[in-house]
Amino acid sequence: MEIKIAVNNVKCGGCVSAIKDKLSSHQSIQQIEVDIPTGMVTIDSQKDVTEEVKQILVDSGYPPK
Repeated sequence: MEIKIAVNNVKCGGCVSAIKDKLSSHQSIQQIEVDIPTGMVTIDSQKDVTEEVKQILVDSGYPPK
């Protein structure tokens, strides 16, 4: 299942690394991509983890737009 969430505060490669580090701990997430110009986080997951991912992003300083 592909999940796309546009987030705020993505400015550099360090932001991308921080997002990937935080989300990679979730067992259902298989792949994470982050587009810096748009702030789009794309996740491949075994199940719908949208709400959990949004909370992780908020807690990490990258709230959804």
